Amino acid sequence: MATHNLQERFPDFQPITSMPWLTRINGCGFALHGRRDYDEETTTYLKTWCFTLLFVPLLGLRAYRVADADVGWYILGREPLSATVKAWNFLVLIALVGGLGFGAWTNHTKSPGYIAGQRMAQAQSASDAGQLADAARAYADVASGLTKHAGEARDRLQQVVDTGIDSVPADEAAGVVGVLMQEHGPEAIDQAYPDLRSHVLRLARKHSQGDPRGALSLIDSLRGAHEPTEAETALRESLLVGIVASDPDDLETRSELAMIHEARGDEQKCIDLLEPYADRLGDSQGARVLGQLYAARGEIEPAYKLLKPYTAVRLERLREAEEAYATALQAAWDRQIELLNQGAAPDSFYSRYENADEASQPAIVDAYVQEKIKDDRGIGAAVDKMMRESAVVPVALDLGMVMLGRASTISDPDAKRAELESAEQTFLAIRGLAGETDEYRIYLGQVYYWLGKSEQGRELFDQLLATHERSFEVLCAVANSLREVGEVSDARAMIEEAYNTTQDQAQKYTAATIRSLMQRDLDDEIEWLGRANPDESHTQAALNAALGSRAANQGKTEEAKDYFRKAIQGYESQAESTSSLNNAALAYLSLFRVDSDPQTLNHAVTLMDKAVTLMPSDSILMHNTASVHLRTAVFDVVKDRIDLVALGEMPDTEMLAYLYDDAEQRDLVRGRVVSHPSTAKALGYADRMMLVAPKRPDSYEITLRVGYFARDTDRLNALLRRVNDAGIDMADTRVERLAYYAGERDEKYLRVFSERVDKWRAAVDRLRGSDDSTTRAYAMCALVDTSLAKAYIGPPEDSDALVAMAQEALDLSPSSGTRGSLMSALCYRALRQVGASDSNLSAFVDSSRRSLNPRQVAALALGTREPFAATLARHPDIQRVIEMTRDSGERYNDAWDPMDWVMLDTAGSDLVDEVASAVKSNELDRVSRLIARSLYGDNADFAINAFWEARISGNDTEAKAIMNKAIQAGIPLPPVTN
Repeated sequence: MATHNLQERFPDFQPITSMPWLTRINGCGFALHGRRDYDEETTTYLKTWCFTLLFVPLLGLRAYRVADADVGWYILGREPLSATVKAWNFLVLIALVGGLGFGAWTNHTKSPGYIAGQRMAQAQSASDAGQLADAARAYADVASGLTKHAGEARDRLQQVVDTGIDSVPADEAAGVVGVLMQEHGPEAIDQAYPDLRSHVLRLARKHSQGDPRGALSLIDSLRGAHEPTEAETALRESLLVGIVASDPDDLETRSELAMIHEARGDEQKCIDLLEPYADRLGDSQGARVLGQLYAARGEIEPAYKLLKPYTAVRLERLREAEEAYATALQAAWDRQIELLNQGAAPDSFYSRYENADEASQPAIVDAYVQEKIKDDRGIGAAVDKMMRESAVVPVALDLGMVMLGRASTISDPDAKRAELESAEQTFLAIRGLAGETDEYRIYLGQVYYWLGKSEQGRELFDQLLATHERSFEVLCAVANSLREVGEVSDARAMIEEAYNTTQDQAQKYTAATIRSLMQRDLDDEIEWLGRANPDESHTQAALNAALGSRAANQGKTEEAKDYFRKAIQGYESQAESTSSLNNAALAYLSLFRVDSDPQTLNHAVTLMDKAVTLMPSDSILMHNTASVHLRTAVFDVVKDRIDLVALGEMPDTEMLAYLYDDAEQRDLVRGRVVSHPSTAKALGYADRMMLVAPKRPDSYEITLRVGYFARDTDRLNALLRRVNDAGIDMADTRVERLAYYAGERDEKYLRVFSERVDKWRAAVDRLRGSDDSTTRAYAMCALVDTSLAKAYIGPPEDSDALVAMAQEALDLSPSSGTRGSLMSALCYRALRQVGASDSNLSAFVDSSRRSLNPRQVAALALGTREPFAATLARHPDIQRVIEMTRDSGERYNDAWDPMDWVMLDTAGSDLVDEVASAVKSNELDRVSRLIARSLYGDNADFAINAFWEARISGNDTEAKAIMNKAIQAGIPLPPVTN
């Protein structure tokens, strides 16, 4: 068909010079669509060339007249678009423009700047309405962003804090502080708002009369940001007292007030406050406080009723928290391992890793990952939650002990067994392990020790070892458990077996690390750390700590500080765990020994408390934490009188004897220590330690020391019963003592004593001319006492010099401690001088110098009725000691002991009968010696005191038998022939 005929027939027809583009990809592109204006004469019709999207025509671009072909069409020419298509195109364009505009507007309203502006408007509205907490939250949101409104938001927020909270109700002001705490965190709030603490305290005082609850919420809004000041604690207590007075049935507030009294150690106030409401306390903190007090007093049934509901719901929450922590730790670890595998670490790491041997490579990875995850927020949050929930564990331990007490009073065998099983389940719930696993069986073995079924626990351990053919992994696990319950000698042998039998170097490293924790002494610890993996950060830190202790013992203060700081840095670079916290705390405590900075001690206490909070059933952590708290109490008492920095020493209960010189002063010192909150904490940990580590002698030492110092016979009698039931592991003590008596380790002891003598001599020289008389006197007495200890196994000391120094110390600072050192020096000189001309006395002294101190030897010599006794009794130094003995006994009232009786009997004193009566009725000393014997076995001290008690009672035959039995047991003592 000719084109001109089409132009004649269709006036709008236009021939084409090129074909339209007809291509689509995945339904998107250009194509011909539709069919209209068919002409029968020419058999042609119109199709619309469209832009398509997913095969759907979206816009009509042109109209073409076409004729059908065998396949497709012949495109003949162009014609105008139809009105319908034009209208459709217009609508599509309108929609497109509208869509773009709407998108732009939507994007604008979702932009950070727009949202920040809206939040600022909301904040202003909330502020105008007096809703400052909502306003503060909005301002804080904007201030934390990067929009142009951030600066203004910070200024407005500062205005709210500076002046706004002064004019709103207390709870609204507390809400503002809560926003700030959430925004900055407790650790950084003081830096962000330095005056906030004082401002809040001022506001709380302002609201204390009209709105005590609101004032309380203000004080509590800063909880966790810092240790409460005395002023805050006093105000908080007064508010709680007021609320309880006005609303006696407010048990939550009553419980909070009881917790303040509990922290202060005021047990009776807790009982007075809570006991009338005991049946209504439910599972509150008040129930815990009262229940634990009842448990400590042995009131089993009331304690059980209060503690059981408290622990029930919280143990489940603890399990969930432990699982969350394990998950967070594993997730953080896996992320870092994945990044390592992707090559994300520095080249230096890969170079070091590739150049290391196979045994060292895991430690290199471990150190790198530990450093990377130590500040992981997920781990931190999980740790915080676990710490909160772990507070139930000490309570569960107390509940378990109460159940054991209940079982002991039940006569019916079935009921007794049921109660013991209930106690067992309570202990097992602390860990929440699944049954039928090796981990569960090992923990169950520990629980059997707690229940007093040590044979059953050991049998379970032995079965597990046999099942696994004493594999390395099981040997290590069982050794750790035995160490925790106090079977340290067996644990040590087991871990050495693991070390000696494995051929794998990485396993040897692991065993050596574990063995270093079971050290016999500092040299032993350093030796085993030398066998551990030197590339591990833990090994490096532990070795630095041990080397620091050695330097401190040698008086090398600056060197010790450097080692301890390196140890702290190493532990703090690790991910937070019970192990890293405990070890860092011990390193801080060691650093405190040489810097005596209270902040250093505070760091140690804080970290140790956190460690034991994370793992409250760990006996090692309990022991360390109890020791730190007791040292804290002693430090607070001695710090104003004894300069620990000048001495390079830890605070120790032995220092207390240098603070008093009569009974009145002693009672004041005693009262300060016994009533100190840290002493109460130490005793609380010690009580639980006796449960979870019943075989360890040091589980009982703190209770023994405090009980004796406090003259608390009831506490010591209870302790004696527990010790006798425990079956203490005395293997290490016995081996060490017999080796010392036999002279097998003289080289080691002489070196240690020589280092100590050199250290104390240097301290005495440094303090010459100092006005600090008590510190100087303490250093002099330490030098005298250490020199005498050295003389027990080494060459004699200059007795004149020792007496002169002890006398100078007494003249500088008269005290129980300085008097004791002078009496020892005088006895030593008298024995030396008389023995120089009397070979029988010299032989007598030599036979016992390894086991008895000079005063004990002198008393024994005076009481033998040998010819040399009369000569010795006439010596001026012995006469002086007799005079001092009489004076000290009268000065301190309750200080008579068997040695005093011997001295006074030698002089024919009129006090002999009085002293004999006092010694025979001295229940405190008798019980203390029995406890010591049960903890450490027969020793010279026990034998000599028992000998004199028999003599005082007139039973010479029994006295001889006691002495001869001790000699047969390997204790070097002179034979008693008359």
